[in-house]
Amino acid sequence: MIVGSGRLRLKSKLGRLASLGVMLTVFSILGVAKSALCVGNLLMNGDFSRGSGGSVDQWRTEAWNQAPEYTRYSWTHPAKGGGEVSVENMKPNDARYLQNLTLGPGWYRFSVMARTQQVGVGAQGATLSIMEDGVASADLRGTQNWQRLLFYLKIPARGSDVEVGCRLGGYSSLNTGHAFFRDAEAIQVASPGDDGPRFDLAAIRKAANGAPIGHLWSLVATLTLLAGLAVFGWMTFPLTPARRMPSAGSRRSAIESLKPSGDPPKQVVRCG
Repeated sequence: MIVGSGRLRLKSKLGRLASLGVMLTVFSILGVAKSALCVGNLLMNGDFSRGSGGSVDQWRTEAWNQAPEYTRYSWTHPAKGGGEVSVENMKPNDARYLQNLTLGPGWYRFSVMARTQQVGVGAQGATLSIMEDGVASADLRGTQNWQRLLFYLKIPARGSDVEVGCRLGGYSSLNTGHAFFRDAEAIQVASPGDDGPRFDLAAIRKAANGAPIGHLWSLVATLTLLAGLAVFGWMTFPLTPARRMPSAGSRRSAIESLKPSGDPPKQVVRCG
């Protein structure tokens, strides 16, 4: 009995150890998966370290007014480390550095370090934005030192393409001044934090597209009315048969009937 009891206790301990091992393995896999979501900058050249001349690799410039007297773009970079880009609006404008991203479903954290000089306080200032209606970080106006601007964005189940912009000014909110940006990031996260605004891209696009005008019953009523008008017109104005073209034989007979009958009158020639 003592030997049997010892064996049972040994099996119980081994079973608990096996269960603990399985649980540790599962938790470690989940931890790796979660950490995988939270690392890796999806923006290419997000530190603005690479470029040529005045252009920055993977980024392009765009503005509401493209005239050179409105906006000046610049890129500065040390021999080592990251660089920075700047957008200077000499006249009221909405101007930005842009990069396209293709994202899978889930939550993403977008952030950038920014500072400003003499940015107008009456319109939208320096932001990190998605070129969709209202998707942007808090903005910097006036003269501000370096601050991190950020927001969270939920991408729908089928994924989506977005345009990320380091921006000065906004839609129908043109502004002047000088904005500087560095260390731009787009990172997939398990869930949004409380340190910035949160946006649902699917809901925003649905609201922007709007609902269809009218209802199904109005479409059915319209089609019924059109069908009724067609029947009324057919009963009121019946179709008349088209005139048949006369055959070739009938045309020849008609021509022959128009010719005078009998011999032509003889001419009388008088002599003398």
